[in-house]
Amino acid sequence: MRFAALVRRDAQRHVPGALPATPDPDDRRRMTTDPPPATAPDPATHQPDAPQAGTRQADPRKMGLRWRLRAATGPLHAEADALGSAHDLGAPAGHAAFLRAHARALPGLEAAIGAALGDAAWLRWQERRRLPALQADLAALGEPAPAPLPATLPGADAEAEALGAAYVLEGSRLGNAMLRRGLPETAPAAYLAHQPGAEAGGWPGFLAGLEAALPDQARWPAAEAGARTAFETFLAALRTEA
Repeated sequence: MRFAALVRRDAQRHVPGALPATPDPDDRRRMTTDPPPATAPDPATHQPDAPQAGTRQADPRKMGLRWRLRAATGPLHAEADALGSAHDLGAPAGHAAFLRAHARALPGLEAAIGAALGDAAWLRWQERRRLPALQADLAALGEPAPAPLPATLPGADAEAEALGAAYVLEGSRLGNAMLRRGLPETAPAAYLAHQPGAEAGGWPGFLAGLEAALPDQARWPAAEAGARTAFETFLAALRTEA
């Protein structure tokens, strides 16, 4: 399984935040006298929130929940990429192992998300479910579906946790689209090619709905916990096929 495009394509995936600005070691200037007394700022020209010269400002485009989730799951994402890249999708055995790993993780996660968010009209979760497509590909390869792993979200904030888990599943579509290019033309590809209906809005539509559903940053840690649970479930599944 390669999640890489998610959130590599989602600002190129799960990279820790930028380091804070540090002083210039070559700056040798030092004050040798007491500073002049402070004076009140001129209210006509004073800008209390103006950035200081040389300071690094946060990119306002990278301050939403999606970026928090990406950063919170970076190491897990990297490990999932490393394990998933071991499967040669150009060979039937590698393709089957890839699908078996996903078939262990996906059922429990989709069920947990559906139980918490099934009534969310904007999400259109039934259209986003990929388990039937995955099962069809396994059957086409003559592979029985393996026993699914349990996937239990922490439960403190069911909606936020489920949205965090859905972020991982929906983002994985981006990587799957890239992996599909490595399949032989005759290989079953319903799972890797799966996309929700146009009304679901795809990945951009999901991200917009995610941010709108969880505007309160106090709930973001619960979403992070759900995203980590999703990755940990996939990692456990991938290790069985490593």
